Amino acid sequence: MAYDRDAIVGCLKRHYDLLVRMAYLNPTTIQEPPPSGWSDDQLAIDILRAMGRSEKVIDLLRHLPYLHETKHYDEDIHIYPETMAISYRNDTGWFRGQTAESCQGKTLGYLCLMPFEEDCPPGFISLTYGNLATDWIIDIDEGVMFASDGNIVDANVPEDQPWRRGGKPRDIKDYFDEVYFDMVSLKVVPAPPAGRWGPAIIYGEGPEGQVRCT
Repeated sequence: MAYDRDAIVGCLKRHYDLLVRMAYLNPTTIQEPPPSGWSDDQLAIDILRAMGRSEKVIDLLRHLPYLHETKHYDEDIHIYPETMAISYRNDTGWFRGQTAESCQGKTLGYLCLMPFEEDCPPGFISLTYGNLATDWIIDIDEGVMFASDGNIVDANVPEDQPWRRGGKPRDIKDYFDEVYFDMVSLKVVPAPPAGRWGPAIIYGEGPEGQVRCT
């Protein structure tokens, strides 16, 4: 499958736009890149290069929208059930206090930028995180993604390919089209804050007619 940077950017923008239109996400939360992309001064470019990310990965990250960071981890906004977005801006918690020297040769898991500690190819990057998250892992070189919710799909994959344990390679646009359909059909429901309850994204009705939460 051919890699298409603009298609990935468009899928993520459409996802955030839908969350805004469903009164879940405040539009001021979204940080849009300038037309030329985020600069070296705005993204953690040196750190990502030190951790072995390819220039194609960095080019993608330059053009993605990000969400403003919250003050506390437990206040981070879910963009999918139990799933939060990673921001690769250098003013976020992942990169504060880090330098290219301190991260040289480290895996992405060292900064919790991947759901596993093992190394991965230079063309891999994750867009999401969370203890119970669906990890959206992009493989730029193959033009596919792995969407893993933590369940083991294939326990027999090679040890040096941990991203394949939890999901099979998917066409990126097809996957995000499914996510979009699930939300507009309320199979997945963005619930805005109400009273003492913060915003959350939950699964819709289960087989017994009851709302199923993660």
